[in-house]
Amino acid sequence: MTQMTKDDWFRVASRQLVEHGEQGLTLAALTSAAGVTQGSFYHHFGGQAGFVEAFLAHLAARAFIDVSAAADEDSTTPAGARRALRRLVEIIAAEDLELEAAVRRWSQSNARVAEVVAEIDSRRGELLGRLFLVATGDPSRAAHLTRLNGTFYLGAVHSRPVVQGEEYARMARDLERLIEPPEATP
Repeated sequence: MTQMTKDDWFRVASRQLVEHGEQGLTLAALTSAAGVTQGSFYHHFGGQAGFVEAFLAHLAARAFIDVSAAADEDSTTPAGARRALRRLVEIIAAEDLELEAAVRRWSQSNARVAEVVAEIDSRRGELLGRLFLVATGDPSRAAHLTRLNGTFYLGAVHSRPVVQGEEYARMARDLERLIEPPEATP
């Protein structure tokens, strides 16, 4: 029998959540999908509540680490912040946004999941806000662009089919034009 690691369980759970929603995260559904007995599950998580907390921590870390990595390089200059924002688009375009959509659907019926999603959204918004402020030098414009980009992202995730990959990248490049300072009028 194959030994399951926590990461193996998280991969199975991610697929189950996308394909079957919250119902795919029961112990029976997960072990059936993984083709293993319940022992490994209990070994790693202690039970369903422990699994949900570990899975949410995994999702939160992955969601924020991936996007914050884009700002690791020099994003203290307008040009550096614009590069970081472009890297964010590349990272997001490479992701399977179906999982994000499934987590957000799950958050509608589970208060703990809703808390984690709100925390992720807040951290992402803070990161975008900092980058847009450096890129534009205008706090009001930065706040507007942060909200606009957050709304675009959520719209992409909730669209059917989900807007992702090259289509997401093309749309984001169109939005990028808004970062440039407005033309001065004579």
